[in-house]
Amino acid sequence: MQREEFVQQLWLDYIHTHPDIGSLRLWPLSTTAEYLTLVTLNYGPFAMNALSVPLARMGYRSVGHYAMADKGLLIHLMAPADESSWLVLAELQIGTLSKVPREALTSLVHQSHPADCKGQNLLCRGRPWPMP
Repeated sequence: MQREEFVQQLWLDYIHTHPDIGSLRLWPLSTTAEYLTLVTLNYGPFAMNALSVPLARMGYRSVGHYAMADKGLLIHLMAPADESSWLVLAELQIGTLSKVPREALTSLVHQSHPADCKGQNLLCRGRPWPMP
C-alpha cells in the first residue's frame, strides 16, 4: 500500500463511521489534512513497535515521542517523506489501566480476526474487534 492510498483509506474509514462529517464541505476537496491521528494500544500487533515497520515502508519516520503519563498515553509524531500529512499516533499504555478495564480490553483484542491484525488491514480497517 502506498502512502496516498493509506491516507485516502483512513479518510474513507472515518467518513464511513461519521457520515454527517463527510456530508459537510468545510474545506475544498483539493485540501489535504496537515495531520492524521491514529489511536492504538501498546499491545500485540497494535503496538507502535509493530506498526512502525509498515509505516516506515510508506515513508513515515519517527521525529519524536511525548509521554502523557496522567492519561496513560505515549504520543508518536511521524513525518512523511514528502509534503503530505504528518501522522500523530496515540498509543494507550494498557498497563496504566486497572485490572478490570485492562482485562476487558485485552479480551477484545483477542477477539480480533487474524487477517485484521496484519498487513494493510491492520492500518486501515478501523476497530478490529466487535463493540460490546
